[in-house]
Amino acid sequence: MLEVLAGQQPVVSKKYPEEELHFNNNNWRGFYHCHDSPGKHQAEHGHFHVFVRIDTPAGLAEQWAHLVALAMNFDGQPVAWFTVNQWVTDGAWCKAPELVQKLDSITFSGQLSLVEKWLLAMLQAYRETIAELLHQRDQSLIQINEKYADSDILHNRDVYALSSSAVSLKIDLGRVTQAS
Repeated sequence: MLEVLAGQQPVVSKKYPEEELHFNNNNWRGFYHCHDSPGKHQAEHGHFHVFVRIDTPAGLAEQWAHLVALAMNFDGQPVAWFTVNQWVTDGAWCKAPELVQKLDSITFSGQLSLVEKWLLAMLQAYRETIAELLHQRDQSLIQINEKYADSDILHNRDVYALSSSAVSLKIDLGRVTQAS
């Protein structure tokens, strides 16, 4: 976050960097931004959104699906992973198994910025957490749909975040080094 903002005072809902991040052989993209949202983590400054390119038949425009978001605190440390409803990012919608499969295709090839390398490393390090969140997201939609009886729950603006998991990088890295 600190690298992306480069000392700028962020403008609400503006994407940083403006050109977006493109990584994993241009099959992934992302950006950082700040805004108020329902269920926002108490320490959140803003968050990264990460998208993955979806396979489309030849001749059709490329489509992107939201994979996950990573909330960051004011010190530039990650505080939570979360998933959102389709209307929030307005991309293609994919069920959890398809998106989890995409997590297994991460590569560190090509010219990558420091932020792109960091995001890829975070996605790999938290692969299991993200996979679980995606499955929880799908389950949440089923449960919420029963409550609303909404035929278009993916566009119901009362439904924002669908799953989340706190991140404590220091604790999580400590577990990794203890297991090694």
